Amino acid sequence: MKKPLNYDVKIIMASRQIGEAFKKSHPDAVVIKDFFDYHNDTCPRCQESFKVSNNTVQKVGSISGFVVPENKRAYIYALCRNCSSNITKDSRFGSKVVHGSPAAENTEKFILNALLQR
Repeated sequence: MKKPLNYDVKIIMASRQIGEAFKKSHPDAVVIKDFFDYHNDTCPRCQESFKVSNNTVQKVGSISGFVVPENKRAYIYALCRNCSSNITKDSRFGSKVVHGSPAAENTEKFILNALLQR
């Protein structure tokens, strides 16, 4: 079995906050952290590998997540600094990365496929 990935304390706390937010906004949803815990050594948005040292993921830019309403599951994941920066730049110009957008759909597909292949 693959060893769980480690993150610094700020990233762990952010992932917990997102999990709690999902539980409040989608009480029927189950929060799935398998991608974050075991497969998130690759940024799901740009699909570039994170630097991993001593099984600890380095240079995480942000934590995010999405809910699949059809199966009532919420997924948490980490993005690299470059993707996080690009999302921030895009949002300053009025565009948002939302469920259903091409960037979000590609990210979601990458995560779901990684979980299916385990």
